[in-house]
Amino acid sequence: MKRRLVLATAGATLVGGCSSYLRAPSNSDGETELEGVALESGELTDWTQPRRDAQNRAYVEEGDITDRPQVRREIDHHADGPDFLGPILTVDGVAIFVDNEAGGIVGFDLETFEEVWTRSIDSPQHLLKHITASSEAIFVTAGNELYRRPLDDDGTQWEADGLPVSTPPVYADGLVLTGQESGTGQVVATNAVTGETEWNIHDVDVSPVQPACTDELCVHVDLHGQCSGFELETGDERWSAETDMSPSGPPVIGDGILVSGAADEQGVIERLDPADGDTIDSHRFDEPIEHALAYAEDKIYAVDASGVLHCLDTELDTRWTYGSDIDFNADGWAERSPIVVGETVWYAGPDLNIHGVDTATGEQRWTIDFYPSSPAPFASAGSALLLARGEGLQILAP
Repeated sequence: MKRRLVLATAGATLVGGCSSYLRAPSNSDGETELEGVALESGELTDWTQPRRDAQNRAYVEEGDITDRPQVRREIDHHADGPDFLGPILTVDGVAIFVDNEAGGIVGFDLETFEEVWTRSIDSPQHLLKHITASSEAIFVTAGNELYRRPLDDDGTQWEADGLPVSTPPVYADGLVLTGQESGTGQVVATNAVTGETEWNIHDVDVSPVQPACTDELCVHVDLHGQCSGFELETGDERWSAETDMSPSGPPVIGDGILVSGAADEQGVIERLDPADGDTIDSHRFDEPIEHALAYAEDKIYAVDASGVLHCLDTELDTRWTYGSDIDFNADGWAERSPIVVGETVWYAGPDLNIHGVDTATGEQRWTIDFYPSSPAPFASAGSALLLARGEGLQILAP
């Protein structure tokens, strides 16, 4: 039976230092599928992204939402404010989220809304920040530590110490990749089963965005926009390219390697050749791009700093834009990555509402007008939308 692990977003405090991203692999052969999104805390900025597959592409649910979603279920929780953190993972009908007040990871049944299990993590000096998963375990970072907690009660768990972890963990081909920083940074590959270091890359200007991985490459973008392709098995550098931008999100493996960011107060997307890192195409926006891209069904979605949603094709030509006539509410709005569900792309508009837009035409399908003044992270699971609030989880469905 296919087992699907879906990573959604949760959080309460959306301002501060660095961002956090997730990624995990998906298996097209009907085995385990893993998708990733973002985690935020009071120490992290609002750099969210939709769920993603192994190449950081946005995952598209089967089917589509045909009716306007309404609030159907809520999970209340004892935590409040910044103590209720994400992300949310749904595994075989169980919603799993990081809970710093409880000191670990909590699982709730999505049908009964009862707590079904907990996985404790004793990290008294640090908040649990970043998270990703394989088919067997969840990997969480806190301070200098990387934790493995099994999905099953009898699985292996370990803790690995290192330099302060400044990027989320990325699971790829039996390795957990992290960016670590203390003075000069390094990218470290840890064995997902044993917790032993397999290889590391020294003297890296580690950015707060995760790499993207193919079967052979680990693609990393540093603080100054230098994009490098490393051999996934050994960590040896295959190529390096200067993009001259501040990265806004992780690279995406689509039709080439998509790198996004800001340069000269404008937004930039570049498409690089995965063989040598050479630039194939580029696109500039009038406003900076300050979040991760969404990529699905040969379309690229980006939200600029003015709150306009852009849809581009794989050659970086504009297909449509949405939101230029939306009133801008500067109190609490932050750019968020869109989420693609079937034929609808959802995004948090500058009016603090969530907009559902037709992926083909760019026309509005629905607006959810109760988006909080301090935006809660949102994600999707099937045809449902998930919103994380300080007091719990809200589920919207047709």
